[in-house]
Amino acid sequence: MLTAVCLRSFTRGGYLLQVDIVFGPRPGPVTPGLGAPVSALQSLAVDLLGGDVAGRIYAAGVLFLAGFAPMVLLRHARWYAQCVAGILGALNPWVYARMVEGQWTLVAGAAGLFLWVAAWEALQARPGPRRAALLAVVGGGTAAFSPHMVAPIVVLAIIGGAWSRIWRERNRITWTAWSFAMLGLLLAPGALWFFFGEQERAYESVKQFTAADFTFFRSTSSDDYGLFVNLLGLYGYWGERLGRFPLASDGAAWWPLTTAIVVGAAVVGAVLDRARAWLLPCGLVGLAVSASTALPSVREAVVWLAERVPFVGVYREPQKWSALWLLAVATLAAGAVDQLAQRSDTRRRLGAAFAPAVAYLVALAALFPAGVAQIRAIPPIVKPLEYPRDWSDTRAYLAATVAPREPVVVLPWHLYQSLSFTEGRLVANPARVFFPGRVIVPRNLEIPGRPTEITTPFDRIGLVVAGAGHRRCALATEVRNLGVRWMLVLDAAEGRQAVRALVRCGASLVRGRPGRTAVLRFRKS
Repeated sequence: MLTAVCLRSFTRGGYLLQVDIVFGPRPGPVTPGLGAPVSALQSLAVDLLGGDVAGRIYAAGVLFLAGFAPMVLLRHARWYAQCVAGILGALNPWVYARMVEGQWTLVAGAAGLFLWVAAWEALQARPGPRRAALLAVVGGGTAAFSPHMVAPIVVLAIIGGAWSRIWRERNRITWTAWSFAMLGLLLAPGALWFFFGEQERAYESVKQFTAADFTFFRSTSSDDYGLFVNLLGLYGYWGERLGRFPLASDGAAWWPLTTAIVVGAAVVGAVLDRARAWLLPCGLVGLAVSASTALPSVREAVVWLAERVPFVGVYREPQKWSALWLLAVATLAAGAVDQLAQRSDTRRRLGAAFAPAVAYLVALAALFPAGVAQIRAIPPIVKPLEYPRDWSDTRAYLAATVAPREPVVVLPWHLYQSLSFTEGRLVANPARVFFPGRVIVPRNLEIPGRPTEITTPFDRIGLVVAGAGHRRCALATEVRNLGVRWMLVLDAAEGRQAVRALVRCGASLVRGRPGRTAVLRFRKS
């Protein structure tokens, strides 16, 4: 069974990262969606620095932003409170799971929520055109990294506005409205592209999500402590139940104790700092949405709604909403340290060391066990891997032999594969960005219980493969019926079987051999 999530790709460089981000060798078009500015910067970085260096800088930059953005929000707090915010923002299970799975833009988007709250507070304190524009730009930048953060921003605005009762001051509500109007203009091109653009991950794909999608991508319960304790600790990513990566909670049954310390500090922070207490209900909304499809009755209601309002499908993986809980916990827990420091100033003998001690306690709770495991596990997982010589030679052969518009079907027919050079790691099929020409790869995530979507004639190949087409020449017949002469077989599981079956059914092996990257061709009929 192959499982995966939708991941972004670089399009130049010659390196593939083990976190499923692909650095291919050639330019690719920048789609005009919300993430177009980010994609353009990625391509420029790979052009200037190369795939290896750009990948390392990108990974380090995202982790830096995850820790730095909370410190910006706590910029007026004491230094040790800022450090607590940075540690909580970067070293937590939610960030770890996203970094491992290659969802780096989602981590950057979650960091953008901290910057958005900082801009929101500045606008509410001193309403005006410059701060309204800043809030809109921060919201647009956050959406450029991760469009999934648009809805959490709306939740923050609604609860934050209601908490401070912005309608009581005409100046505040006027400039807040102007800010969201500007944000709407910034997001309009990407929204139009989403609904009307010709892109695999656009609205037409979302409309195809079924009950199997919501079941498969639901949040994961802890075997020992259940669903809500898992989500409180910022665990719960769907990949956890499949054992796709090591978890800090593995072998550390006491991890809810450290979660209780951090959450307890956040509750104290909400009590002591009434100006930011509204972040706590925002975080609880995030937890509620994250838990939603893990509850059978709620999942049935969501599926029913998605059948009538397909746009609901954009949140088939609801645990992304835990970014709101991360925002609340990191901000309020660090805020508690600062508030305790302010109150201890009046009792200097007893309080001089109290707030720093609380800071150490919260920082240690963040580090053990989650932070230490994250620090140890991420470096080997995100290291770049260079494409083998065989892949480069095959690319050169295809570029010299196959016409640019002639289709080349890539086998084995799986969207996510374990290739010979990825050290057993399941990665997004990189053929489409690495090899030249009209490369045909599958788009089906192969979720159990979900049928293969037939959105193009080539999708029928998936049905044939599922029906054991290798044994009856059905695959070769289907490929020929589609008018395809060229096939590229990767050095992946089932690759050797695919080459032998195609040769047996009339294809000529023109480059490579079974078990390695191979190119086959059918003669013109």
